[in-house]
Amino acid sequence: MMLLIEDIAREIKQQCNVDLNSFTNTLVLSKITGRMHSLGITVPQKYLNFFRKDPDEAIFLLQEIGINVSSFFRNPHVYSILEHHILPTLIEEKRKKGMKEIRVWSAGCAAGEEPYSIAILLHHLLKDEIKQWQIHIFATDIDQEVLSMAAGGVFTRDTLLTTRLGICDNYFTCKEERYTLKQVIRQMVNFSFDDLLSSEKIAPVASIFGSFDLVLCRNVMIYFNKLAKKMALRKFVKTLTNKGYLVLGESEWIEESEKPAFMEIDTENRIYKTR
Repeated sequence: MMLLIEDIAREIKQQCNVDLNSFTNTLVLSKITGRMHSLGITVPQKYLNFFRKDPDEAIFLLQEIGINVSSFFRNPHVYSILEHHILPTLIEEKRKKGMKEIRVWSAGCAAGEEPYSIAILLHHLLKDEIKQWQIHIFATDIDQEVLSMAAGGVFTRDTLLTTRLGICDNYFTCKEERYTLKQVIRQMVNFSFDDLLSSEKIAPVASIFGSFDLVLCRNVMIYFNKLAKKMALRKFVKTLTNKGYLVLGESEWIEESEKPAFMEIDTENRIYKTR
C-alpha cells in the first residue's frame, strides 16, 4: 500500500500541483482504502489504473483528504477572544498609526465559514466607520469545488448552530432552509486556490505581498507530518506583520524550536503573537 500512496502522490502532484506527501501516511492511506472500498476495488493496482483513467478521481480524493468540516463561529470562546481582544486591539493600533487597513489570511478555509465569521466581526466592530477602512480577507484552500461553494455564500442551518441570533438576523437572509450571506459581507472576502505547502510562494497570489495582521490556520496542520508543519509555520512567520496574530486549532501547537518567533498569549486556545 505504501507504493500505492507514492504513485497516487506523484499523480496528484502532476495533475493538481498539490504535494500529497505533506500529509500523514495514516490519513492518506485511510482515504485511499475508503475510496477503494466504496468502488468495490480490493487490488491496489486496479485502483491506480482507475485513478489514471478517470480525470476527476484526483479532485475527488483531494476533497476527501481536505476534510472540509467547519461552521460559523466554531469554538465560540476563540471567537470571543477575537471579538473582544484581538480585533479591537488591531483596530486601535491602526488608528494610532493613522492607518485604516486590516489584512487577514484564513488558510484552509473550507466552505468559507471562518473568513466570513471574521468579516462579520469586523463589520460589527467598525459599524458605519467600515466604509473608511480597507478590509482585506484572503481565504484559501486546495479544494476548488468547495471554494466555489464558499464564494456563493449560501449555507445550511447546521453551519449556524453556534451563531448568535442577532448575527443571523443582521447578516443572513433565509429562504427554504437556506441561509444566504448579505453582499456587504461576501464582498469582504477573496477566495482563491492555494497549497499551503507550496515552496513556490509564501502567501496567496491574490494578496500580492502577504503582510497579514491576523492568520488563522485551524485544524489544518493536525493532518501534516512534522516537516510540513515546520514549512507552514515558517511561511506564517514570514507573512505576519510585527506583533501579528496567529490562531491555530486547539489540537495544534508550535514546537519549542519555533517558539522564538512567537509569544504564546493563550495556551488553551492556541493563540500566538509574533515578537
